[in-house]
Amino acid sequence: MREWTETQHLTFLLTMALIVGAIVYCIDPTQHTLVPCLFHSLTGLSCAGCGMTRAAHCMMHGQWQQAWQWNPLAYAVLPLMVFHFLQRAARWLGWSTSRFPFRSQPLQIFSLIAVLIFMVWRNLR
Repeated sequence: MREWTETQHLTFLLTMALIVGAIVYCIDPTQHTLVPCLFHSLTGLSCAGCGMTRAAHCMMHGQWQQAWQWNPLAYAVLPLMVFHFLQRAARWLGWSTSRFPFRSQPLQIFSLIAVLIFMVWRNLR
């Protein structure tokens, strides 16, 4: 099987982001379940991502307070996803991205612990 080039990978990511973004923008996830949560279905508890689609929809429509109520973690995750995509695009253009160490192990461990703490907190409140 042939490996994808960086251009093909970036084109695929951009295409998927646009399609998913258009779906989340156009279809109100409070009226239609777009992404059911397996964790919530099995345990009855909310995972760290529960409400993320609804929060993204609200953010796209400028409903900032409602987005916070659905999932406050969206304010960290969605900008990081955009930043990650822009970083990949910058690398594809040949720009240096060494100043952004998002793949450092301490940052990944900190992020995992923060998400787990958030998940416990949201189920205890």
